Amino acid sequence: MVDAIVASQELGDHELVRPLASLVASRNFNVATASLAALKQLAEQRKADDENAEAFREAGSAMLSLLNDPDINVKLRIAALEALRTLNDARLGKTLEKLVDQSNLENTGLLTEIQRALAST
Repeated sequence: MVDAIVASQELGDHELVRPLASLVASRNFNVATASLAALKQLAEQRKADDENAEAFREAGSAMLSLLNDPDINVKLRIAALEALRTLNDARLGKTLEKLVDQSNLENTGLLTEIQRALAST
């Protein structure tokens, strides 16, 4: 499955955004991580007038859910944050403002990345 996701990433086909977005929530760490990496790469290749804007918005929603879930592995949450930053999702700022005050993030790489993202906005 991971090999197929990596292959989709290399194709650069934006029609794959929706299927990849559904895999972000996979319980399999490798599948979720590969999906996030593929979505990040597709976001990097995205054009301003992309006809798949709605699919990217749906992908952003899936990534925001992952980022907000305190029960998700920190590495996956960081990958979601990185992909959202690349996607330039307008909803990210408010999410980061809420997350930065969560005490359970103290001494985690996620808090560091959130602070870095807030400083660059």
